[in-house]
Amino acid sequence: MLMFYLAMLDTPEQKSKFQMIYENYTGQILQTAHSLARNHMDAEDIAQDVFLKIINNIDTIQTENPLRLRALIIQMTKFASIDLLRKKKHKENPNDLINDWEQFPAVTTDIEECVFSHELINMAVNFVSQMDEKYRAPLTLAVLGYRIKEIASLLGMSEANTKVRISRARHMLRAYILQEESQVEQEHDIS
Repeated sequence: MLMFYLAMLDTPEQKSKFQMIYENYTGQILQTAHSLARNHMDAEDIAQDVFLKIINNIDTIQTENPLRLRALIIQMTKFASIDLLRKKKHKENPNDLINDWEQFPAVTTDIEECVFSHELINMAVNFVSQMDEKYRAPLTLAVLGYRIKEIASLLGMSEANTKVRISRARHMLRAYILQEESQVEQEHDIS
């Protein structure tokens, strides 16, 4: 299966990064997916969705900090599990969608880590929503999985300009998150 995923990537750097993630985190992804879906077949489907999302975002995934990488992968797995369960529930009873993701068991037992991650996600979402439209639109479409060519077509821009705007938006977001992270950590240390 690894070879199938690697064939979807372009550069040797991307392939190397993905292979490291695949080899080190497949067990964690399957375990997390199985604990949420409680079904081996569904856990495998969830893992496949997670790997495809990792491939689509391989250039933005930071691997330097194993704890953050693990947290990101667990979050991705949790959201993929919720999506799958919503789809299954919708097929069983279309009028009774799952409305509250909090009903699923927490993946981590570290409450501080959960709160910290939740705060950072909220801050990032707020920051992106306040970005200039010329950066927000391409970044949002990229996060949703659209390819550069599709984004350029949708926004009426050249592919080169689309890449530049997405890159700049990612850099702005990354800088903002790092700034907010250090601020939250400082506040936590003072307490």
